[in-house]
Amino acid sequence: MPNKQQNITDKCPYLCGKEVPPCFLEKIFEEYSNLLNTVFYCDYDRLITLTPMGFDPYIFKFNRDLSDFPIYYISICLNIIFNKPEEWSEPIRNLIQTIHRNNSKILTYWQENHHFDIDTKIDFQKYHSFFFCDDPDESKEEVLMLYDISYDEYLRTNGYRDIDVELYCATSRFDFKTVEHLLSKDANPSADVFDESSPIERIESESSYLSIGLMNLYKAYYFEKKMIPIDENDFFDCIGMGAHETVYSLLTKCSKNQLDK
Repeated sequence: MPNKQQNITDKCPYLCGKEVPPCFLEKIFEEYSNLLNTVFYCDYDRLITLTPMGFDPYIFKFNRDLSDFPIYYISICLNIIFNKPEEWSEPIRNLIQTIHRNNSKILTYWQENHHFDIDTKIDFQKYHSFFFCDDPDESKEEVLMLYDISYDEYLRTNGYRDIDVELYCATSRFDFKTVEHLLSKDANPSADVFDESSPIERIESESSYLSIGLMNLYKAYYFEKKMIPIDENDFFDCIGMGAHETVYSLLTKCSKNQLDK
């Protein structure tokens, strides 16, 4: 039997086998609540008291799907989400600037004090089961839910270009490399190719939805001085919005370049 002083991630191999099943994520969140909230809300002063030298950032290491997701990835996701305060609406722009400034300080801390690679590009496809993302292995027919019609017929009937539909599918899988390749071949990120929706609209709508929940937490923390502990769903929303904002930047950059031609 494990020692009672061991934390939940140490106990898990004894309790349930080789790895933590999804249901144990809530236990991890209970065990590391202070640390997770400190990173999420960008509390620099508190963070340095919780992360001594030699600190192991892999708090999810016994979970199959999150074993390679270090806690500083949360800070990287926040940087992706909030790194352009000028693009947010005026009423909350100052709040976004504050979050971004505080998170930047934490990123510097991760890098200078713990030598973590804060410039790493997160492979969001690895975590596709935690947000609105099609399985990376799904075919075009599966992404488009073409159960009663062939792909070629779908293109012919609707008058769609193959490259534009390919872009929609790659976007839905969060396959950034393929997205960039197709955009370089003049795929149109604004083409409505699925359910009267374009790749940009697909990403915009979900990113907007995710931002509502996250901003409610930050408004309570920064405006009302009320810290609402994050749970696994808030954590997944942070990952999801980081993924959506990453591909959105690719799509809109291309769209702007097309307009400038």
